[in-house]
Amino acid sequence: MTSCVPYPDAGTSPNNNYGWGLINIPAAIAYLTPAFDSDLRISYFGGSLANPGETTIGDLAVTNMGQIVNNVSGNVTSWDHQLSVLTPTINFGNIDSGQIVIGDIQFQVAVDDTVSTGQILTINLTLSGDGDYSKNVKVSIRVGEKDQLGQPQFFTHETGAISFTITNFGQYGFGPNSFIPLDEAGFSFNGGSNQLFEAAFLIGVDADHISDGARNFAEDADNDFAVNEGGGLIVSEPGQKADQETVSIFNDNFAENSLGLEIRQQTYSWNSVPDNDFIILEYSIKNNSDAAINNLYAGLFFDWDVVTWQNAGGFSPDENLGYIYLLNSSEVDSDYRGLTVLNSEGVASYRLRVHDLSEHYIWSEMDKFAALSEGLVDITNTSRVDLSQILSTGPFNLGPGQSDTAVFAVVASNKFDSLKLAAIGATNKYNNTTDISFSENDQLPDNFNLFQNFPNPFNPSTTIGFSLKSSQKVNLSVYNILGKKVINLIEEKLPAGYHSFEWNGVDFNNNPVASGIYFYRLSVEDNSFTRKMILLK
Repeated sequence: MTSCVPYPDAGTSPNNNYGWGLINIPAAIAYLTPAFDSDLRISYFGGSLANPGETTIGDLAVTNMGQIVNNVSGNVTSWDHQLSVLTPTINFGNIDSGQIVIGDIQFQVAVDDTVSTGQILTINLTLSGDGDYSKNVKVSIRVGEKDQLGQPQFFTHETGAISFTITNFGQYGFGPNSFIPLDEAGFSFNGGSNQLFEAAFLIGVDADHISDGARNFAEDADNDFAVNEGGGLIVSEPGQKADQETVSIFNDNFAENSLGLEIRQQTYSWNSVPDNDFIILEYSIKNNSDAAINNLYAGLFFDWDVVTWQNAGGFSPDENLGYIYLLNSSEVDSDYRGLTVLNSEGVASYRLRVHDLSEHYIWSEMDKFAALSEGLVDITNTSRVDLSQILSTGPFNLGPGQSDTAVFAVVASNKFDSLKLAAIGATNKYNNTTDISFSENDQLPDNFNLFQNFPNPFNPSTTIGFSLKSSQKVNLSVYNILGKKVINLIEEKLPAGYHSFEWNGVDFNNNPVASGIYFYRLSVEDNSFTRKMILLK
């Protein structure tokens, strides 16, 4: 349909007489076969972890995410002053599309003995090849023992479907071919390769007060977050609420204009269907300053490379879901990845950011705050381009010592409908099943809401959840498609908070109902909400 040319006498196209027009087969083939530009990246460095005073040695590998580049060489142009590079030039030869090539000699770097552990230091390298190909890349080295308490630490959630590396300093990923490859898992789905180039937490009130871990205008990662004293990453397997849980605390003390924030990060994952296609990230944000902080936005930046670096993307408002996907000819293998907001404030802003190849990593503080605060902007892109996504929530108003909570889920699926179900499942799991959001504080919901049932479609039973901001009498009923009431699930006064009830697909007389579409309605005082669900047998 994209390649079709309307017939001259067709009038308005498409129509029932002429359809979409005449198919242009060469154009259709060209559309389905992306013409990737050459794109060389550091895949990994075998010496990416070193202690102060050590000389680290390891293989340096480069991967090609685009067309073939011949006679590739790497020349070191600059490096952190706390490093000494002992291998100024390294050759890689010809690198075909999708190929990973190790340099002809091992890369050697000496680390100064005065370096504080926990730092990530970088070396700038220019990769050159035939046809005037040239690209500046970075080799990264993390200083210190792996997972040393009180220092930056890493943990990879493994759900059986998703592998995702989180940290205790507001940055995520660090897998092969990523912005900072540090020999971690990154993000993969169903055993595939790493598909996350870069990911970070962002928080701010204006363009001059942004604290984040995302890349900046100098093409480095903004390392604005410091591990809080006593904020080391604690892992529980299983935890009290999930199969895998972590808790850590960081602050924004490293930011140029620190807001005085303390962020308690908790992450949750489950190993069984249908809950293994999402991972929940919860941020309890505390104002440790002496002044009020108003209009505070919190968000996540994810730069996906879903199979390739050329993807499409969009936004689904019903699920608070921003997504990026591989644009294939068949939805069956289209590979969808996304972010969704779970807290009651919902989505404040969403943006798909298109990366200009000439400025691939550049991102100013002004751009970051605009992406956090300007609402739904640039939310759809159906072309094959290099995309990242920014999803935010808020704004929050915090007095001195006050806290509030932002909650996101990272979701993955091979189909769009399944991705939306994963987003709904994450919301229900967070609000209804585990009561995570109120396990660590005394906050109550600030609004009245009816959540999508889960699972949906369902057989034989489903869970319906809702929130009450105050103690009220509620009525929760199920109706068939003709509007006839099937059953009352609850009709009584309930306290404020989150509640859930199960419907096992029976009517007033406890007889199983037929397959089909049903509606559930929640009535509270003068308000009511209705949602649709599907029973399949």
